[in-house]
Amino acid sequence: QKGEDYCTLITCTPYGVNSHRILVRGTRIDNLAGEVKVDPDATKIAPYLVVLALGIPMLFLMLAAMLFYYSVKGPVRSEQDLEDAFRRKDRKDPKDR
Repeated sequence: QKGEDYCTLITCTPYGVNSHRILVRGTRIDNLAGEVKVDPDATKIAPYLVVLALGIPMLFLMLAAMLFYYSVKGPVRSEQDLEDAFRRKDRKDPKDR
């Protein structure tokens, strides 16, 4: 409308259905008290800092999870070690068969 300062927001949900949209209409108001200050510059964080901030704690969590898993599971033994252990058991207790 002429002489009015309107802003209209149109939603895009539900996706693919053009007959059901929500329209939000607003008007500009004066900032009389001067309390609201909008900073147009966004703070940009360098990608390598994000990688460090997220990657290092995740590595420590993975290491802790692996240590916990292997402490519960026990050491990994080869097939030869298992065969030797069964043979030794058979030699010690022939009555248990």
